[in-house]
Amino acid sequence: MNHPLEIAPYQTLKDYALLAKLAKEQSIICIVDYACRGIELPLRDVSQTGYQKYKHNEHFQIGVRGMGYVNAFSEKDFIACCEMKNVEFIVPMDKLEGVENE
Repeated sequence: MNHPLEIAPYQTLKDYALLAKLAKEQSIICIVDYACRGIELPLRDVSQTGYQKYKHNEHFQIGVRGMGYVNAFSEKDFIACCEMKNVEFIVPMDKLEGVENE
C-alpha cells in the first residue's frame, strides 16, 4: 500500500556523472530525499540543479525555494552528495538520445 506522501514512480535516472555534466549546461529537474521530524519515511522534493564556475572553482547545487539539498565544490563531492540524498533526475528531451533509463 502506498503512503499518501510518497511521490508516484517516474522514469528517472541516477547516473550522477551524467547529472553533473548536464548541470554544467542547463538546470535539470531533480527529485531529492529529505527527512522531517515525526515522519518515518523520507520525504521527497522536486528541485533543480544549479552550477557556477569562477576561474578554477566549481559549485554544484540542488535546491528549491531557498532550500539547499546539495552543495558541492567538486564533481566528486557532488556525486557523493547525490548518492547520499538519493537524487533522481529527469533527462531533458533534447538530451535523451543515447541515454538508457533505469
